[in-house]
Amino acid sequence: MDTRSLKTEYNPNEHKILLVIALFFFVNVNSQKFQKLALTPTMGWNSWNTFQTNINKDLVKETADAMVSSGMKDAGYEYLVLDDGWMAMERDSAGNPVPDPKKFPHGMKVLIDFVHSKGLKFGLYNCAGTKTCAGYPGTRGYEYQDARFYANLGIDYLKFDWCSSDGLNAKESYTTMSKAPKKQEGRLFLDFVNGDRTNAGNGQKMLASFGVQPAISQLNLMVI
Repeated sequence: MDTRSLKTEYNPNEHKILLVIALFFFVNVNSQKFQKLALTPTMGWNSWNTFQTNINKDLVKETADAMVSSGMKDAGYEYLVLDDGWMAMERDSAGNPVPDPKKFPHGMKVLIDFVHSKGLKFGLYNCAGTKTCAGYPGTRGYEYQDARFYANLGIDYLKFDWCSSDGLNAKESYTTMSKAPKKQEGRLFLDFVNGDRTNAGNGQKMLASFGVQPAISQLNLMVI
């Protein structure tokens, strides 16, 4: 594992922000519509390892600025991904996910547009089960509705986890989620976390059938 150091300061208090740059290796999804998506390994920043659910709009903006000013974007680290904890604890009356109003008071679309204005790509997190690993609303039963929600936001990447999934079949769940974005006009890169935790070998073979690499194979580069 390569480790490099990067320091950046922000705000009057001059706190230091810790960037966790995750290098993701994936294979291109076998779909004609998306055949030019992810022709090279996707590289970027994921919030979980350092911040877990302690995320907000300021962190996103400061991270985007740091990725650009440090030269990481020019080096190919173009994805900024918010992991678990970006949602409120309940969906809205229409069943859509709700960005946490305290963490993201202006909503998510404005923030995504800011990240895109920096020449970066933006990703979010959800889960195949009824709840995410941190207890927020999962995607089970909302796959197509959530895909439409993500398309309206204009995200580029979705990390899809496997918590609260008792009784679910990983291959069926991931197949459903892989089909949902194809109904939308946007292009969405899917990161499926290994769903077969009782038999990792079978899980990796199953994921290979989708043309993606299980998240268990991620290499994390720490940038401080």
